[in-house]
Amino acid sequence: MFSIRFRKLASDFRHGDAVVPVGPSWSRSSKSHSLAPIASGDIVLGAFKESFESPLLYWQEMEYERHWATALSQLLSGDSKTALVTAMYDPKTATFLRWWTMYREGQSVFVQNQLLFLDQLSRPFEVTAIGEFVKPRNTVSEDGVKISEWNVSLDEIGAFCRDEKKK
Repeated sequence: MFSIRFRKLASDFRHGDAVVPVGPSWSRSSKSHSLAPIASGDIVLGAFKESFESPLLYWQEMEYERHWATALSQLLSGDSKTALVTAMYDPKTATFLRWWTMYREGQSVFVQNQLLFLDQLSRPFEVTAIGEFVKPRNTVSEDGVKISEWNVSLDEIGAFCRDEKKK
């Protein structure tokens, strides 16, 4: 099974360590120390489910969802790698973004959760060319530690995309 989506349930209001269920989600921004809106979501990769929080300062939920649909479509159309951004910031001022890299090998897709450090890129980041920024797949870190990854089928991703289009 594969899915990535925002939760449409009651959200959290975050202030310091306190979490109070109320309307839109907010998170403490490290730059301004003010409250910043977030959306909570989940990615499902087979039996594995991981929650994530996406800041809503640079992109809104619709931009994330549009990006995910485009990236998955490119993978289904034959691209060998892509990524699903779950924490997007202004690439001109941000130091990193959070994403799930996806590597297509035949009918299998291997997925890894990573940070992309924007200051380590040889050119400015462009989400429209996201596959060009995904490094080749590694299964062991520089320190010799196995990198966590999950395997889903291309058919599972296709089924998710078809279901999302019906909505």
